[in-house]
Amino acid sequence: MQVAVVKENIVSKSERFPFSSFPNGWFALAWSSELAPEGVKRVKAFGRELVLFRTKAGVATVLDAFCPHLGTHLGFGCVKDETIQCPFHAWRFDGSGACVEVPNAKKIPPRAQVKPWLVSEKNGVIFVHHDNEGKAPAYELPLAPELNGRGEGPGDWTKPVHYGWTIKTHVQEICENLADISHFGHLHGLSGAHELESEFTPSYFRMHLGADGTTVDMWLYGLSAELSRVVLFNESFFAAKFMTPIDADHVELRIASSAKITGDVGEAEQRSNLFKDLTSQALLQDVPLWENKRYSDTPLLSSVDGPIIPFRKWAKQFYPAEQNG
Repeated sequence: MQVAVVKENIVSKSERFPFSSFPNGWFALAWSSELAPEGVKRVKAFGRELVLFRTKAGVATVLDAFCPHLGTHLGFGCVKDETIQCPFHAWRFDGSGACVEVPNAKKIPPRAQVKPWLVSEKNGVIFVHHDNEGKAPAYELPLAPELNGRGEGPGDWTKPVHYGWTIKTHVQEICENLADISHFGHLHGLSGAHELESEFTPSYFRMHLGADGTTVDMWLYGLSAELSRVVLFNESFFAAKFMTPIDADHVELRIASSAKITGDVGEAEQRSNLFKDLTSQALLQDVPLWENKRYSDTPLLSSVDGPIIPFRKWAKQFYPAEQNG
């Protein structure tokens, strides 16, 4: 893991939302399976171009994308051992962002450096830490055994299936869905949806929801990672949603889901695929509403709406004070 203590001083706001488009926290950049050893991937997040690569030793690394020499995008380069090599003039940069080789040069220019990003790889996901002021992470993401199942038999979890969309919205809008209890019944057909309990801590918001034949235990870490454990008619399912801002107006939503194996593996995989379809159907009901609604600072709420105001107060911690409108 490489730590970059660099103050961003970037304020980017969508016209639709009164706060920065890029809150602080851990955000997914790719599934681990997308990046083979010595693989290179171009990524856009937080309004920036990044390069994601895996070294020969298997370490996932993220740097700002442009070579300080003449501005070439390093995402078109290749991995050389533990470094990435610029495709234009073969300058090489290590995981700290330092230039370690300039072919045929007598010395490396002292400012030959690109910004490194703090990376964590767990649960089959490559995360990067974003902080507007270059501060260390205020929380860590937990391990989720449901995303690391081998799908081999009873008690295990099926191998996760991956899906998702690019959505014109803000990460907070997607996250606020958890606190909006009344929409679960009206929009998604969860009859009898009601709050069993909720909890706010510095690192996570938990909402335990009950409905006819269903319970959903949702844990939201920062404004970027939701882990939900679902019991649907006595069968156990799991869904993880990872929200990453691409630019001021768009979010990449990645989802992984699985089912607990209680008998035949093939039957569990069928249930997993059915759960994926149900989850996709529900989220696609939300998407056009997210993309076209206007955020209200002073919403007119009723007694059935859920802890929306407490959620918004909790969410403010993930923005610098001067950027949170």
